[in-house]
Amino acid sequence: ISGTGGRGGEIRMRGLGSGYTQVLINGERAPAGFSIDSLAPDVIERIEVLRAASAEFSTQAIAGTINIVLKKAVKSAQRELKAGYGHGHDFAGPNVNLQLSDRAGKLSYSLAANLSRAHFWRTPVTVERHLDTSGQLDGLRLGEQSDASRFTAFNLSPRLNWSFDDGDTLTSQTFFNINRFRNASAAQVDTELGPLPAYPALGQTVSNDNRFFREELNWVHKFASGGKLDAKLSGLYGALAN
Repeated sequence: ISGTGGRGGEIRMRGLGSGYTQVLINGERAPAGFSIDSLAPDVIERIEVLRAASAEFSTQAIAGTINIVLKKAVKSAQRELKAGYGHGHDFAGPNVNLQLSDRAGKLSYSLAANLSRAHFWRTPVTVERHLDTSGQLDGLRLGEQSDASRFTAFNLSPRLNWSFDDGDTLTSQTFFNINRFRNASAAQVDTELGPLPAYPALGQTVSNDNRFFREELNWVHKFASGGKLDAKLSGLYGALAN
């Protein structure tokens, strides 16, 4: 994984990244703009790493495929609420996680929800020196920059499972993800020696909103011979705003 943890990154296999390594969620591609960083670990059941092509998944990747499988197992009468807070040199962020699951006759259900926020900041200082052909200093610039970012992510993953008398099962699994990113930066360059830069002062703001919704219905019918029919209907919606 390239980049700084928690601040965006690229998953790579065999040294190849975007366009060569395929990342799936429950066997399906996520919409453009979806960030893996916004996916809460508590909603993940397992991660499959496929280094060779298979008939089950798309083979539109040279390096390999990483399939993130969301939680499917329903535990009986689970009630769990966790709250956490992370802090570093230039990072701070709280998070809350809720896990619910139970059974009521032939119906079982589970709900996983996660809300997290992160705040990043940095104030780098740069010194730019320029020497002429004789080695004499003929240019000196001092730069200061302030950079602040906020990231908010929300995950919701409810699951319903019905078991019928004939052995059939019907499962509904929903996954909803929303994340919001805001960044503001300002830079100022002071020239101590030499010509002024083209842009001695720069200011920039960046915003990104992403919404991802996926619904899946799965019906399994078992035959007396031991075989089974597995039918699946799924829908996907994604929206990205900059």
